Amino acid sequence: MFFVHAHHHGSHTADLSVQQQDDILMEEVDDELDQLASSLQRRTALVTTASSESSSRPAMNLPEAAGILETAASLPNETRAIIKRMVKLQENGAGYREIGRRLQKGGRRIIRELSRLIERYRTHLEEGQEACQSRLIEAEEASKEARQQLARSTAAVTEVSAAAYADCSAVRGQTIKTEDMLTKHEEQCKASITSLRDRLADLKHDVGVRKNIMTDTKCLDVLGRDAIQLLDQLAESQQKASDDSPEMNATSSSSHALPLLECHLMMLRMHQGRILSAERSQGHSSFAVFRQLALQLRTEEARKSLTRAIAHVMPPSSTRPSISLATSQPVVCAELSTLDRPAMCDLLGQMTADVMTALQEGRDQMDEQEDGCIAAERSYTDELATLEDTFGRCEVEKAQSMDALKQAEKEESIKQHLHLEADKAFQRVRDECAAGETSSRKFLEAVRTVRLEVATIYKRPAPSDCELADWHSEGACSKTCGGGKMTRTRTVIAPPGNGGAGCGPLTKTAKCNTDPCPIDCVLGNFSDWTDCSATCGGGLMSRQREVIREARHNGSPCVGTEETRQCNVDPCGSCDVGEWHEWTPCDRACGGGFRYSRRVVAPTGTFTADDCKAEETVKRQDCSIDVCPTNFTCTGRLDLVFAVDSSGSVGEAMFESEVKPLLRAMVSLLDISWRSVRVGFVDYATSVKTRRLTGSRRSIIQGIEKLPFLSGGTRTDVALSAALRLIDRWGRDWDDVMTTVVIVTNGKPFFPFLVENQRLRLEERGVRVMMLRVGRVMDQTQQQLYVSQPLQHNFNNKLSYGEMREGYKEPVTYFCPRLKSQHIDQLATTPS
Repeated sequence: MFFVHAHHHGSHTADLSVQQQDDILMEEVDDELDQLASSLQRRTALVTTASSESSSRPAMNLPEAAGILETAASLPNETRAIIKRMVKLQENGAGYREIGRRLQKGGRRIIRELSRLIERYRTHLEEGQEACQSRLIEAEEASKEARQQLARSTAAVTEVSAAAYADCSAVRGQTIKTEDMLTKHEEQCKASITSLRDRLADLKHDVGVRKNIMTDTKCLDVLGRDAIQLLDQLAESQQKASDDSPEMNATSSSSHALPLLECHLMMLRMHQGRILSAERSQGHSSFAVFRQLALQLRTEEARKSLTRAIAHVMPPSSTRPSISLATSQPVVCAELSTLDRPAMCDLLGQMTADVMTALQEGRDQMDEQEDGCIAAERSYTDELATLEDTFGRCEVEKAQSMDALKQAEKEESIKQHLHLEADKAFQRVRDECAAGETSSRKFLEAVRTVRLEVATIYKRPAPSDCELADWHSEGACSKTCGGGKMTRTRTVIAPPGNGGAGCGPLTKTAKCNTDPCPIDCVLGNFSDWTDCSATCGGGLMSRQREVIREARHNGSPCVGTEETRQCNVDPCGSCDVGEWHEWTPCDRACGGGFRYSRRVVAPTGTFTADDCKAEETVKRQDCSIDVCPTNFTCTGRLDLVFAVDSSGSVGEAMFESEVKPLLRAMVSLLDISWRSVRVGFVDYATSVKTRRLTGSRRSIIQGIEKLPFLSGGTRTDVALSAALRLIDRWGRDWDDVMTTVVIVTNGKPFFPFLVENQRLRLEERGVRVMMLRVGRVMDQTQQQLYVSQPLQHNFNNKLSYGEMREGYKEPVTYFCPRLKSQHIDQLATTPS
């Protein structure tokens, strides 16, 4: 207890006789002074003093005050006895005069003793207040620290709770959703592949039907040996399928094919001049045979290919009736009846090739579909495996976090208890200090009450205690925090009077800046960097460091416990861009052409060709913009191969009367020599005949005359393959030599995908592929399969050979590197 009643401040018993003698002497002097003062003045002073004292007199009577002073061990026994007698006389009704008369002299001594007691207690009160202030600061700081620790524990609980109660069901839900998507994908793939397989089965069936037609008509050879082998394989697989299901699916075909097949039958009977083997063996008419074949057709490609093929070989006419599968067309049949046998075989070969092409495309589509399904299935299964791992980690982390949560909640409970105890301690100190201060002030009030009563009884002036100014600091505190010391002083406002309490010390050393010093956060060293999160394309790596000491008392907080930085920022792939090649010669000698510069763009790493699409690989410039002269000669270094169609669709008469004159006309415009233009030929149908590249005009003219009509199917792919062999063997591998293959045909090539493959092989060799085609205009989708780009400079379509021969000069301007007129040479260069 900081507020004490001075029970142990020492006894004055040893000095009592001396002290009493001094008091008696002082009292006698006072008595004499009192006698010298006038009665009136004394009475006035007493009344004034009593009035002043009573105005500040505590609300405490003498018996109560005397009771409190019983515990004051520092009072002499005589004084204690006098106070008891005063109380007893007052309780018995005696007045002040009577009390003073009955008591012995010694009032001044008693007043001085009481004033000294007041002085000591006033000093003890100040010291107790300062001590309590320090205790309260310490208790408040302890409470604040406990509150901060509790807040940190609560935050830790909150943080751990988020992980402990993580919703792993979201991962499970995503897993279920992905499994459903996988199941749906598998069902869709199964349905799609089943549909494609059914389609392939129908196409194989119709290929078998076409094989029967071509076998019965003795036209099978027009397909070529390689195609016949493929056809046999397809027909064999179809025969196995038919053995498993012998019934014909007649309802799947269209009866609309019958009228056109009736025309087909009419042509066959007119041109074969004999009864088909099927008629002889089965004993019914060929009409019935082909009607049955029509009923067996299952696919749209098979039913429509006949329409396209017949429409292709029919002579163009504005008045020619259109072909329809819905009704019989006797006029069309009449026109078709003019076809000879080679043309009819070429027609049947075209129809069969169409279905075989559709079958090949179907197979490619099937492979693509299966590959896509497998890739998607692998993606789904990989995602499911990842989700499964994620769910497992989530459950493990959740269990670990739950343990951490329990520990955190336990620590929070401890911190909560410590916080409550700190608050209780603070409240306890505050209550103790308040009670002590109240007790000390009550004791002082009791002393002053008794002193005033004594002064009144002994007719003494009311004592006045020393009045002091507030303490003020002298100089700075010895420390800025953590408890320093400094000198404090105070001044006397009014000295004590009439035996009042003294002033006490005017200088003291006091504590200052008692707030705890800030404690900064202390961090350990950084750990090693983690592995990069990605091997390319930009990842992150991090490192952490341990908190050795948390910040306290507003110290610098912990900052920079974790660092991250980018890593492996290089792209996972790139597009290696090569240098631009030199400009090609102009693709037309006059009338406006183009020349090109190319460069190679190769994807590397994870990049694919699609990732490099933005990179330009071809540049084009206009060139040879001068108007073409009327009369010219094609000169310059050129290796030119004519691939000439002599299939059944052309016909021998047309081949001799139209095709050969066209070739002679174009050759007449060429400056043929061994250093300038060289010409070779590929005569093709189902098979090919070649004539080597030569610089002899006489050999070329003779070669045209000797070109045989081969008859058969339109195997343009075989012709391009032969042209490549011809160029590889006889062509000039010179930098300034242009090499061009010109296809001259009136039919649709068999197996377009094979033609495209051969064209690409030629272009890789640096060979340009052109086509001079007779017949209806072919759409651009088909054109781009057969010729080089741009289409407008490499595809020339006329309705007839006669029209093509009339405009024979125009195609020469496209493949010729230089035109020589009567006056000037026109070079395939870009105008400046």
